[in-house]
Amino acid sequence: MLTAALFGLALTAAIPTEGRVAFDVLRNGQPIGSHVVNFTTEADGARRADVAIDLSVSLGPVRVFSYTHRCTERWSAEGLLSARCETNRNGRRTTMTAARSGANVQVTGTKFTGAVPVGTPLSSYWRNDIDGAQTMVNTENGELIPIRTALSERADGQACVEVTATVPLQLCYDARGVWSGTAFRLDGGEFTYRRAQPNVMRARSG
Repeated sequence: MLTAALFGLALTAAIPTEGRVAFDVLRNGQPIGSHVVNFTTEADGARRADVAIDLSVSLGPVRVFSYTHRCTERWSAEGLLSARCETNRNGRRTTMTAARSGANVQVTGTKFTGAVPVGTPLSSYWRNDIDGAQTMVNTENGELIPIRTALSERADGQACVEVTATVPLQLCYDARGVWSGTAFRLDGGEFTYRRAQPNVMRARSG
């Protein structure tokens, strides 16, 4: 087990300038949808991440679970500039917006409205900045989730963060710092993320 200090280089967050990460989402080994993040650079230099999650679980002809999530995040080298997210979970809609204000980020959500320090990670997971954090902002509804983290290195060179939270999960990043996988258990199901295609992108540090 490596400490965050020893493995910090691998988890130095980099914001991609363009490209995408794409996963098939599996529940108990069966595909139920996708989680895709597309990266672009805007005219003012801000780096943008567009998150799209689409999940559906059926028992025979009956759909028992549906989930869609759309979120647009804007980043600079200094941190999050803004975010705007919408979620539909089984017909229940929630929202979260965030905007940088000095040393804080103002969060306005269905479940929480208030300020958090710049650097507080979001639950979008693509950005490898969660290790060592004690609070995470839920992009579904703005809720502040208390967390604990532990960092380890895999034999294949990936860095994986075990996150203890309302829903414990594992987040993994490859040697470039690119999000490479996720696993968690929820409502009796085992969820895993499988790369849908090679995650190719160009990035600058910061």
